Amino acid sequence: DNVGTAESTGVEIGVQARLPYAFDLRTTDTFADTSAPGGGRLTNSPAHLGRVGVATPSWRGWSAAADVRVVSPRRTLLGDEVETMV
Repeated sequence: DNVGTAESTGVEIGVQARLPYAFDLRTTDTFADTSAPGGGRLTNSPAHLGRVGVATPSWRGWSAAADVRVVSPRRTLLGDEVETMV
């Protein structure tokens, strides 16, 4: 069920670096604190999201990228907990 109001605070940090051969490395980390009325974390709202990726240089307008994302455990609408996902 949707709730009428919710509160969320958090921070996201990111870094991007140029690697040899013009490859780009990028990483982000997000920490979020969400709460529903009456307390408790919002459903399907992980406390932590992390991502790291690499991108190839552009070639004739084309480039490629690969990312890995990590999502911390979160509670479902049914009350179950989904484990950390990569």
